[in-house]
Amino acid sequence: MSTQAPLTDADLDDIDARVNAARQMVSALCKRRGSQGARDWIMSIPAQPDYDPDLVIGASLGDIPRLTHELRAARAALREIANNPRLESGDTRIARKALGEKEKTDEKLG
Repeated sequence: MSTQAPLTDADLDDIDARVNAARQMVSALCKRRGSQGARDWIMSIPAQPDYDPDLVIGASLGDIPRLTHELRAARAALREIANNPRLESGDTRIARKALGEKEKTDEKLG
């Protein structure tokens, strides 16, 4: 498994920018040829990372593994908090809410 540093807010802003660029590229590729904003599928030599459709879309898709890894780690940390019997109910409530889990009932705590 990768030992990359956690994503920063700046990393997330960059990812958002790549997602938006990929969406715009897909939209332009789907427009009727000759219409305003339409694009053809091209591959430049030398490659142009901010212009070639395969590179623009590929850059955004390339973010998915790192995002998935970080999301799984965050969910595992939240589960650990939510299931920690040494914490007060209010402390674990936020973690359970973030995980989309229902409140523990008194019977479960038993």
